Amino acid sequence: MTSIELFFMLLNILEMLVVNLFLIEQCSENKYSATKTYSIFTLFAIILLIPSYLIASHSPDFGNGNGLFIFCGFLFVVPIKLLYKNSFAKIVCLGSMVWVYTFLLFSISVHVSDFITWFPRPYTVFIIQTTFYLLSFTWFYKKLKLDFLATISRLNDEEIRSLMWMSIIWFCGIFVINLSFVYWQNNLLRIVALGAFAVCAYCFNLSSYHVIKKNHQIVSLEQMAYHDNLTQLRTRSLLTRDVDQLISRGIYFSFVFMDLDNFKQINDRYGHSTGDEYLSFFAQETKKIIGNNGGFYRIAGDEFIGVLIDSDEQELVAKLDQLPKTINDAHVPFLGVSYGVSIFPTDGATYEQLMEIADARMYAHKKGKLDTV
Repeated sequence: MTSIELFFMLLNILEMLVVNLFLIEQCSENKYSATKTYSIFTLFAIILLIPSYLIASHSPDFGNGNGLFIFCGFLFVVPIKLLYKNSFAKIVCLGSMVWVYTFLLFSISVHVSDFITWFPRPYTVFIIQTTFYLLSFTWFYKKLKLDFLATISRLNDEEIRSLMWMSIIWFCGIFVINLSFVYWQNNLLRIVALGAFAVCAYCFNLSSYHVIKKNHQIVSLEQMAYHDNLTQLRTRSLLTRDVDQLISRGIYFSFVFMDLDNFKQINDRYGHSTGDEYLSFFAQETKKIIGNNGGFYRIAGDEFIGVLIDSDEQELVAKLDQLPKTINDAHVPFLGVSYGVSIFPTDGATYEQLMEIADARMYAHKKGKLDTV
């Protein structure tokens, strides 16, 4: 190997190292200044890489793309742990993710270079690897910085440890698979590579199962927190969130406050079971009227809110007056509903203002009906 070829091979390794350390530095919380951090990294790299090179250069397999030098990179866990505030498990997770990315590009570059025979291999490996970095670095950096860090921040210690071992397994699997390509005549190594691939596939399926299970649990909790058990309508928590979103986006909508008339009489005369049926009847009938033109919410015992988008609120209140007069085969009478309407942005610019005006108009409507009796 000529000195120029050796230079390009070392440049290739140095490029991987710089990319790794940059990504880790950008995704970690520093203890010290950038100058001190980079100085320590540089000193550690010199102390580590020079002896490693002197030892590896005497190997007959030196420069064949086996990637054994990559394990020297894991020794950087020591200064990383000292220089950043991350826990050891988070450091290993982050380091493994980054090493998987850089080593995978290195491995692909090595094997693609086998098809390019008109230039020395170290040249082509370096050019191909650099090209891959230019094409993928921005995407990977954003995924790491936004998605990975956001995900890991929500995990507990046990989950982070599981992710740490998962990351290590993935890296080791890719490393063994790369070796099987380099030493393709070694049947045992190919069997080991298949085993490594099987382990990685199993771990991926296992982690996917836990993610799906946890997601279902979250959905169930949200269902319990944001939906009323009796009527299956949305609750006040979702109402305030949805209204605030509509206001922030400047979307015109109607806010309809509804209160059932004389609902206490239904409970007193027919019992609470029938009272529940009464509430469910009103909820389902009104939900049909609103349809896909907005949302319907139960905010208290017999108080409901309709939020109408691109719909005529007068059509809704007209249909409310036309609800069936009985709710079941027992001919329990439906005693009616009072309502008040406020409109964004005409009547108010906040949830509180819209609620206050609609509430006042609902009570005026209820009082007007009592005065006519």
